[in-house]
Amino acid sequence: MDEGLLQLSRQRGGSAGLVLGHLCSGRSLMLAGEFPPSRSHLDAGLALYDPNSHRSLTQQTGSDPQVVSQGWLGLVLLCLGFPEQASARSRAAVEAARRLAHPPSLASSLSIGARVLSLIGDDATLEEWGGQLVAVATEHSYPHWRGEGTAFRGWVNDIIGAVAEGISLLLDGIAAYRATGAELYIPHHLVPHHLALLASACDIAAQFAEAMSLLDNALRIVERTGERWFAAELYRRKGELQLRRGAARLPRSCTARP
Repeated sequence: MDEGLLQLSRQRGGSAGLVLGHLCSGRSLMLAGEFPPSRSHLDAGLALYDPNSHRSLTQQTGSDPQVVSQGWLGLVLLCLGFPEQASARSRAAVEAARRLAHPPSLASSLSIGARVLSLIGDDATLEEWGGQLVAVATEHSYPHWRGEGTAFRGWVNDIIGAVAEGISLLLDGIAAYRATGAELYIPHHLVPHHLALLASACDIAAQFAEAMSLLDNALRIVERTGERWFAAELYRRKGELQLRRGAARLPRSCTARP
């Protein structure tokens, strides 16, 4: 579908369609774990975007393509191993959304940016953005983004040592997000990340079996959906958890003598 939009827009000479096509292609490729081509599409869309010509797309699609493209590009850059560039892009997306004064675009940029911050360890900014996401979502009745913001605030509490309260907020946020039915209508890419945050909180609380179970559940979701952007990080966290438990073992088939 994304390639079809790009092809049709090229045939008709429609720059607006190209902007949206590159955004959709970049997002889809990112979720599939295809980071280099995702980056190329998002860069191409941003290069084509013109505020004067394409401003109407914000109302037509529900969010500003420039803001959303920058947000996704930040996440792609992080997955490619460029945390400083990822942080800069995420901040640029949030700042652009604030200038627009468009609540859905702001909520989207805070949501994607918070994922970046949670992975690079910028806990101070994550606490700020998580609180702002909850505030915007509450004011404008965006229950799925409010659930996300609550989950991120829970993770910050885990980091600062309020583990019990943090786990409670994480559970509340995940439950609120799922209660919206969002998982039925949009990709599942948020769910493994949410479960990974909860697994890390359980790890901090020395609930190792629960943490391992959560990571295994997240990996099953990855295999079922094919949305592999977070797969490598899930395997890394699972390996670290096994090592800390002293439970890393070779499979029997590898250790058995012929």
